[in-house]
Amino acid sequence: MLKKKIVIGFLAAAVGWGLGLPSAHAGVAPTIGTFSPVTTTWGVGAIALSFPSSNSSGSWSFASSNPAVANIVAGTSTLAILNIGQTTITATQAADKTYDAKSVTMLLTVNPAVPPLSKFPAMSVALTQKTLPLPVPSSPSAGAWSYTVSNAAVAAISGSTLLFKTVGTVTVTATQAANYNWAANSISTTVIITGVTPTPSVSASPKPTVSATPTPTVKPSVTPSVSASASPSVKPTVSVTPSVTAKPSVSASAKPSVSASAKPTATESATTKPNPVLTWAPISVPLTSSGVKIVPPISPSTGLWSYQTSNPSVAVVVGDQVVGLSAGVTSITATQAASGGYGILSATAVVTVVAKAAPVVTIVAKGRVITVTVKGGVGRVIINGALAKVGKNNVTAGVKIVKVSVDGRLTLTKTFQIV
Repeated sequence: MLKKKIVIGFLAAAVGWGLGLPSAHAGVAPTIGTFSPVTTTWGVGAIALSFPSSNSSGSWSFASSNPAVANIVAGTSTLAILNIGQTTITATQAADKTYDAKSVTMLLTVNPAVPPLSKFPAMSVALTQKTLPLPVPSSPSAGAWSYTVSNAAVAAISGSTLLFKTVGTVTVTATQAANYNWAANSISTTVIITGVTPTPSVSASPKPTVSATPTPTVKPSVTPSVSASASPSVKPTVSVTPSVTAKPSVSASAKPSVSASAKPTATESATTKPNPVLTWAPISVPLTSSGVKIVPPISPSTGLWSYQTSNPSVAVVVGDQVVGLSAGVTSITATQAASGGYGILSATAVVTVVAKAAPVVTIVAKGRVITVTVKGGVGRVIINGALAKVGKNNVTAGVKIVKVSVDGRLTLTKTFQIV
């Protein structure tokens, strides 16, 4: 009787398998490894997401809860960093013959980038100049500027102008406020305030060469004062009449001539040149995980460039590259900071994101060799959950499940019975 029950149970299981009924593995969740949080900085460009470890052979896909912060490049495991903020990245593994589908999440944090600052040189100025308009350092950020001085007894700040108080050396710090995706940053320089050594032409006291003592030039005024009726009291010592008391040519009230040159010279103020009209050729971007390096417009200015696209769902700028996210047309505006006497310059170009042709993948098993070829992209081969290679792979006997992804997208799956 016991043997009969065992046989019946075995036949029932065999019939169930033959009819395609659910196996004993149905409803089993795969064991997925850690999907760790990621912190990055705006401007780094697109980053590649790593697949979590899993005992399932199901294919992976990713999604972002906040595409305005970071977005998945269509059909890939590449994440384009767009703005500062946080977003939840969901990695989903599809079901295979053994395990169910399962998802895991992690938090992505994008921090502001620190703008590189330059062109804030050391300066030396005379105290008589009284003030100094402070230059604006070069920066890719549009954040507002403020200034501070290290020694308030030597100089003070009024807006963007340094006001001199006395001779000395101060450190002036220019701080740019955070703006858009840029963090705040500072740059410092040294300003030396020097004194002016007086010259003879600016002395307030008469020089010894200027004397009230009569000189031969006084004779014409002496002659009329001597007459025939002059009494013996009229001495030949010639008394100097008021017309002879010549005042020094440089009187005590004379103002130093240097005061006339104490005004700032014309070299202290920048001369603005006429802004040229810039042109920019159209840009074609393939829809791939990598971007195209931006070649800025030709410009006579040396100012730093910044870029912005009009439609981030089609293309975005990451660093010095434009990355296509979906097929379509958008525009990109290049803005150049003021420099070298030129004001802020800009130009706009049309950006066309072109969908890439579908890749061609072949998988051939011959004997105990599985050969994989990939054309039209970068291939990634997985055989029974283990990383293999594009080309020839030596395998052992048994069932082999081969999965090939191209540019991060699962393209072809084949199963072979190797004997």
